[in-house]
Amino acid sequence: MVEFLGDLSGDYKRYTAKQQAKYNFLASCIVSTIITIIIIILSIKVHWIFVVFMVPIIFLMICSSIIPKGKILDYVLPTQIIIINNLITCKGKKFCTTKELNCVKKVIEKENFYQIIFRFPYKDLRFI
Repeated sequence: MVEFLGDLSGDYKRYTAKQQAKYNFLASCIVSTIITIIIIILSIKVHWIFVVFMVPIIFLMICSSIIPKGKILDYVLPTQIIIINNLITCKGKKFCTTKELNCVKKVIEKENFYQIIFRFPYKDLRFI
């Protein structure tokens, strides 16, 4: 059993917050693109008033790119990582995630922390 505990550095928190904002923006872009296509088709086929629904879509994209701070980061930041047998477990204040060790693609050494990268279907930002 290997256990990683420790205080989180400011570099780590900034990196995680930026990565989370990037993933949130990417997800909102995908959803917004699909909804925008539907709105454009409706505005051409039915009535031009459907263009008004573009305002919430733009607002969604702007809000999703905001970098999370404070207590919102408790949903992302791990407090301990445990490796037992063939499992790697990441625990935080508000989450607990377990993955198989053979799904690890690579481990990247950053300045003050390590980032664990998993293969495609198992990607997770929390394993840092």
